[in-house]
Amino acid sequence: MGDRIPIRCFLHNPSVKSSLTFLRKTPWARQKVETWFIMEQPDRTPEAPQPVVPPKAPEQEKS
Repeated sequence: MGDRIPIRCFLHNPSVKSSLTFLRKTPWARQKVETWFIMEQPDRTPEAPQPVVPPKAPEQEKS
Protein backbone atom coordinates (compact mmCIF):
# COMPACT_ATOMS: atom_id res chain seq x y z
CA MET A 1 0.00 0.00 0.00
CA GLY A 2 2.94 2.30 0.62
CA ASP A 3 3.79 2.17 -3.10
CA ARG A 4 0.33 3.40 -4.04
CA ILE A 5 -0.26 5.83 -1.19
CA PRO A 6 3.01 7.43 -0.07
CA ILE A 7 2.13 7.99 3.59
CA ARG A 8 4.80 7.46 6.21
CA CYS A 9 2.74 5.01 8.28
CA PHE A 10 2.71 2.68 5.25
CA LEU A 11 6.37 3.18 4.31
CA HIS A 12 8.37 3.10 7.57
CA ASN A 13 7.86 0.22 9.99
CA PRO A 14 4.19 -0.36 9.06
CA SER A 15 1.87 -2.29 11.30
CA VAL A 16 -1.87 -2.66 11.16
CA LYS A 17 -2.29 -1.12 14.60
CA SER A 18 -0.18 1.98 13.92
CA SER A 19 -1.72 2.48 10.47
CA LEU A 20 -5.28 2.26 11.80
CA THR A 21 -4.47 4.64 14.64
CA PHE A 22 -3.00 7.14 12.19
CA LEU A 23 -5.94 6.85 9.79
CA ARG A 24 -8.48 7.34 12.59
CA LYS A 25 -6.77 10.55 13.68
CA THR A 26 -5.95 11.96 10.24
CA PRO A 27 -8.96 12.72 8.00
CA TRP A 28 -6.92 13.63 4.89
CA ALA A 29 -5.02 10.31 5.00
CA ARG A 30 -8.21 8.34 5.59
CA GLN A 31 -9.76 10.08 2.57
CA LYS A 32 -6.81 9.07 0.39
CA VAL A 33 -7.09 5.44 1.47
CA GLU A 34 -10.88 5.38 1.00
CA THR A 35 -10.56 6.90 -2.48
CA TRP A 36 -7.88 4.37 -3.43
CA PHE A 37 -10.01 1.51 -2.08
CA ILE A 38 -13.06 2.58 -4.09
CA MET A 39 -11.00 2.97 -7.26
CA GLU A 40 -9.54 -0.53 -6.84
CA GLN A 41 -12.94 -2.22 -6.59
CA PRO A 42 -14.22 -3.95 -9.71
CA ASP A 43 -17.33 -2.42 -11.20
CA ARG A 44 -20.11 -4.01 -9.19
CA THR A 45 -23.07 -2.16 -10.57
CA PRO A 46 -26.05 -4.32 -9.77
CA GLU A 47 -28.60 -4.85 -12.49
CA ALA A 48 -31.83 -2.99 -11.98
CA PRO A 49 -34.29 -5.28 -10.23
CA GLN A 50 -37.16 -6.36 -12.40
CA PRO A 51 -40.61 -5.59 -10.99
CA VAL A 52 -42.51 -8.59 -9.75
CA VAL A 53 -45.88 -8.85 -11.46
CA PRO A 54 -48.24 -11.35 -9.87
CA PRO A 55 -49.96 -13.69 -12.33
CA LYS A 56 -53.52 -12.77 -13.21
CA ALA A 57 -56.24 -14.98 -11.84
CA PRO A 58 -58.41 -16.59 -14.50
CA GLU A 59 -61.57 -14.59 -15.06
CA GLN A 60 -64.78 -16.25 -13.99
CA GLU A 61 -67.93 -16.06 -16.08
CA LYS A 62 -70.61 -13.84 -14.67
CA SER A 63 -74.15 -15.17 -14.96
